Amino acid sequence: MLRSPIGGLAGKRLCAPRLTGRRTGRAIELPVQYARVAGGVVVLAGRSFRKKWWRNFHDPRAVDVWLDGAWRSGVGRLVEANDPVRASDLAAYRAAFGHVPADTTDPLVRVTLTETPLVPPPSGWRLWRLWRMWVAWVTAGETVGFLVPALVGALTAGYPAATYLPSLLLAGAVEGAFLGVAQAHVLRRVLPSLSARAWVAATSAAAVIAWLIGMTPVVAAGVLGELPRPVVVVAAILLGSLLLLSIGTAQWTVLRNHVVGAGRWIAVTAVAWVLGLAAFMLIATPLWHEGQPFALTAAIGVLAGLVMAGTVAAVTGLGLVRLLRAGPTP
Repeated sequence: MLRSPIGGLAGKRLCAPRLTGRRTGRAIELPVQYARVAGGVVVLAGRSFRKKWWRNFHDPRAVDVWLDGAWRSGVGRLVEANDPVRASDLAAYRAAFGHVPADTTDPLVRVTLTETPLVPPPSGWRLWRLWRMWVAWVTAGETVGFLVPALVGALTAGYPAATYLPSLLLAGAVEGAFLGVAQAHVLRRVLPSLSARAWVAATSAAAVIAWLIGMTPVVAAGVLGELPRPVVVVAAILLGSLLLLSIGTAQWTVLRNHVVGAGRWIAVTAVAWVLGLAAFMLIATPLWHEGQPFALTAAIGVLAGLVMAGTVAAVTGLGLVRLLRAGPTP
């Protein structure tokens, strides 16, 4: 409600700090009453024995606060009993909320704010504008990125595994980097504290793992052919599941610090890649044939890659919109 058009009705007494839990590493966001002090706000953790969030501020730490209709960045710290500003901070809080006893021992958390509001999370039509931006950037990033392994695969066709496998894995890292850069460009518009470097690194590493899993049946075809059929089926299911979950899981390790319910991103990306790979096969399988000119083979790969990238972008974009709409973005 605070982030809705009617949030101003409650915003004069309530704010919403968001932070990453010191011990759990999970995102925390909660509405709390606040009072203004010089340079920021102060929050009283009433009945503190029932609460844990304030314990994160025993040491000063970065925190964002939804205040006056926008996210504000700042640094929060616990105001201890012997702190020289506790008396004035408590007086400011009691001036706003007179029911608080003057001798309360409940913890006070002071947040010193920066002057620049952060970009507020989008809502309504802004979410769909974000979706269109996501589809455009991610389609372009994945298409350009996919050209690298597609070209490497075409050039190394017929070479022994010791040659083409390392080349494809390196090309997969480049593909993942292109995808990660495109996604991070859009994500940082709504999650300013998200580390683009961490996102790109996670995506690139996951792409290498995905390519390694995908090439396993090709490299180990002789070994797999000698195994019992049930074993091959089980192995295929396990490897396929790992491939589909690889990128989403890697990105979740970064996203979980910024979005509540980020675990859903793993399922979203898995579904997106199932549909994307299916779209690729529907385009490429009937068009690719042995003995075709290299230029034609490359053109078919580009077309199929573009359709795959657009499919993945559209589905993951819908998942991102649902994440931002359904839950807070600490």
